[in-house]
Amino acid sequence: MESSIKKFVNEALHNPTSKITGIINIILMVWIVFSTTIIPLHFLPNIDWILPYLIFFEYLTITIFTLEYILRIWSARKPLKYIFSSWGLIDFIAIFPFYITKLGLLGCNNCFVFVRLVRILKISKIYEMEMVAINQCSMGSHGEFELIKDEKVERIILKHPIVFFVSILLPMLFFAIGLSILVFFKFSIWAIILFIIFSFIAIVFFVRIWLKFNYDVIYITNKRLVLQERHLFGTIKNDISYHAISNITPNTTGILNWILRFGDIKIQTSGMDASFLFTNVASPHQLVRDIVATRQKVLQENNYLPTEKKVLPN
Repeated sequence: MESSIKKFVNEALHNPTSKITGIINIILMVWIVFSTTIIPLHFLPNIDWILPYLIFFEYLTITIFTLEYILRIWSARKPLKYIFSSWGLIDFIAIFPFYITKLGLLGCNNCFVFVRLVRILKISKIYEMEMVAINQCSMGSHGEFELIKDEKVERIILKHPIVFFVSILLPMLFFAIGLSILVFFKFSIWAIILFIIFSFIAIVFFVRIWLKFNYDVIYITNKRLVLQERHLFGTIKNDISYHAISNITPNTTGILNWILRFGDIKIQTSGMDASFLFTNVASPHQLVRDIVATRQKVLQENNYLPTEKKVLPN
């Protein structure tokens, strides 16, 4: 009985490709965003009436995250490996400030409130799990992409996670502003209206960012190159045959781009006299090398390029 429960919990918490993990990640994402955006409420004047609710919500949040952390350790096939992994460290950091405050090791309450901002790192972990799921799952279809006959995905290129992490700060800021107005003006009619407006803007931004960073993908296959870009309403998909590619240019100009190794790639085609730009990819120079290598291999197999002759030593 224990073994079956442990196996179920492991599947739910450690397997990025399972459906239940996706549902849990969505719930955790919403909870993290809300628990982070209420932080400014602690600094608003004359809101003593809401402090007991904030304290209750904080205790509830810590209980949920602590239980999640314990269950992840208990259900992991190699608990120590999880504890010292990047995912395990992020889960630990999300609850650590609360307990050191309760032990009296962090006496400044305002410091504790600011330290709680590290909880946002859990969003980056959830995003990374989603990216792992995309890479690990059978790529029969994803978004508008579908495999054709005898086609195999060689590599999947995704947006750089740091860009996603920075992008979600804007919708979180909008929601925090709307919530602060709502609480400061004690749920007056116009405060509720402003809260709805700010929340709607935040949701639209967040959905757009989530869709783009989940479905903006480059598929390098043994048949073609597929660029898929997801917008709020609709998807753009470009199929590029390898023999049509005339030039591929990586661009990592900029200090942050150079340090964090992300940038853009521009793909120029000769036959269609067009170019395609894919932005904010991780390691664009390596990506270009992978595309060029796959292109050469495919063209040689289809007799578009002469096969290199091996010279044997005398």
